[in-house]
Amino acid sequence: MAAGCGAHGHRNGHRWWNERDARRYVQAMGESGAARAGEERLAPHERLNEIVMLGLRLREGFNLDTTSQRLRLDARRVLNGPLQELTQRGILHQTRGVLTLDAGAVSLADAVAARLMS
Repeated sequence: MAAGCGAHGHRNGHRWWNERDARRYVQAMGESGAARAGEERLAPHERLNEIVMLGLRLREGFNLDTTSQRLRLDARRVLNGPLQELTQRGILHQTRGVLTLDAGAVSLADAVAARLMS
């Protein structure tokens, strides 16, 4: 659900957003009861990229197995080369399928995500 001016929603690879302009938002809501300004569908690889980018910013990381099941792709295979390299260098840790960023590499989260998604 996305409620309010400029609000965004996301569910299972479908993303949408509301009108940002308050006047147009109110007008659209009055006319049709909805103020959706746009939407897009994300492919599994695009969804994986977002999970990597956002998951690495979390202390608890994200689960590669759950991600693979949800997206119906093998996340380990997709991320394979960079994942192995960054794990061997101690920048990433894998424990029971959960991928986390080393505490000393938190400031590198965006660069690590970019490397994984290359």
